[in-house]
Amino acid sequence: MSSRCPICNSNNIDWESTGGPSFKIRCRKCGCFLISEPTLSKLGPCNLTERNRAVASYEIRKMQEKTTCPSIEFEQIEKIIEKDFLPSPEVMKQNLIVFLGGYSLGKNVVITYQEHSSIVGTENDKALHFIIKELIQKGYVATFESDNEIALTLDGWEEYQKIISKINSPKDTGTSQNDSKRRIRTKKQKIEKVISDIRQFRFCGPSDDPDEQTSVIVGFRYLIIQLKRLAGPLLPPDLNKRLDAIEVEFGDLFSTYDAKAEIDALLPDIDPLLFSDDYEMLNTTSTGWFIETTIITNLGSMKNSYLDSSLLIRLCEEINSCYSHGNLIATCLLMRAVLNYIPPVFGQKSFSQVVASMNRSLKENFKHLEDGLRKIADFHTHRTIRKSDKYPSCAQLDPYKPQFELLLQEVISRMEQS
Repeated sequence: MSSRCPICNSNNIDWESTGGPSFKIRCRKCGCFLISEPTLSKLGPCNLTERNRAVASYEIRKMQEKTTCPSIEFEQIEKIIEKDFLPSPEVMKQNLIVFLGGYSLGKNVVITYQEHSSIVGTENDKALHFIIKELIQKGYVATFESDNEIALTLDGWEEYQKIISKINSPKDTGTSQNDSKRRIRTKKQKIEKVISDIRQFRFCGPSDDPDEQTSVIVGFRYLIIQLKRLAGPLLPPDLNKRLDAIEVEFGDLFSTYDAKAEIDALLPDIDPLLFSDDYEMLNTTSTGWFIETTIITNLGSMKNSYLDSSLLIRLCEEINSCYSHGNLIATCLLMRAVLNYIPPVFGQKSFSQVVASMNRSLKENFKHLEDGLRKIADFHTHRTIRKSDKYPSCAQLDPYKPQFELLLQEVISRMEQS
């Protein structure tokens, strides 16, 4: 596989197989996108000019404002190149200001053509330098050790607020859902950047220069802290705990190797959240599980001579795992499996018999599961492919969360009494 991006021709990119006919590419200039093998084969013979590549790279970056990792087809690229659109210099300046506004006050960023031209929308290195120079002259950015190492000034932050206000008004005025999606999307893009930096981080050996070792330790420690603060709230509690336990110790180069190994093991679990477009799921999973962990703990602490709760515990754990990763159909089917599994606890053979045997208050709650949750699970089990179809959202499952919790609490109570 080529080490260069098929769109912008940059080197040092990450290729990842999706298990199908497509590849996930992470490029410093183009960002993250999916591309199929047929598209790659068609792009091979194309003699794309610098302008073509800049136009395509910019458009792919714009797509990522709607979905973190868009799928790119050859026909799309042809249309993008035919359109031949790059933003005006005024919009380029706004793009750079908005990008710098994603960093904290006083945080300096090294802007390079190889990494940031597609974010700004410039065709070449000279154009990018021109935009930076214009912003310096207007007093919106300040330089540090080099002209490319810049940060927003106080006037720049004021201009940033004006641009953001203009973007949000009037079409998004009063639309809290759009605001929430925008905040999550921005956060996911920052996490993606940190993960890309971690994947491409250059380490050194214990026999290398001490100053280089210090630089590696400090640099990697910074990335780990960034990932903890940004990704932690989006992760399920157990993964967040694992991430939080990763430490890079000052003066200990080997701790960076251990930290990298731990991060590599975590990334397959972080990626599904990063590249999910279900914003509702992200908001929900940031606050916890579908089943409270205390209930699962109580199930595990029970001693019952007649009934074994180990499989029920595992079913509950899998419900939480599926729900936290946005696998909502699997969550729904596992919940139905629990309904089918627990009737013997109540001395019954089916859940409908359990419902019938309950007192009035419990009967109404359990009937909600039998008549509602079970039918939703049955629908997803027996549905067939259509011309247009949608994946379910959390709204299909969340209404059953209180009743499902009540059912498990009643299971614990019955098993403790028997």
